[in-house]
Amino acid sequence: MSVDAGPIYERCKHMLPQEVNGGAVAGLNARWRLYKYGPGDIFRAHTDGSWPGSGLTKDGVLKHDIYGDRWSQLTFVIYLNGDFDGGETSFHLPSAGPGGERIVDTVPVAATQGAALCFYHGNHPLSHLHEGSVINAGTKYIIRTDVLYMLE
Repeated sequence: MSVDAGPIYERCKHMLPQEVNGGAVAGLNARWRLYKYGPGDIFRAHTDGSWPGSGLTKDGVLKHDIYGDRWSQLTFVIYLNGDFDGGETSFHLPSAGPGGERIVDTVPVAATQGAALCFYHGNHPLSHLHEGSVINAGTKYIIRTDVLYMLE
């Protein structure tokens, strides 16, 4: 059963992995974050952490782990605008160079207004370093939440 039957989840759920680490997809986390980046701003290389399913109690109190049986496995970003320069989400992927030397390939993903970007995070083996590259001009707005999966 879906935790979040809202229009965003309903529109995207068929494109999400239906199972991760043995747990079935359960919906989007109610813990939404809004980010604003202006000229010169950068969100340096990092990995996103996993979160339990958060939500509000009947009394409107935020509960960090409202369900007790689901945890996030993917970051879910929506790009709210596109009228800025720079600001790609750049993934830093380790690879083998000539002679077996370790190198890092950087793969930028351009922000497109209304598009969603999902990627593994936390302790998942496909969780990679990424950054919000420098904004050259304008202001970038995104919202971020997580895709929740049932615990085994």
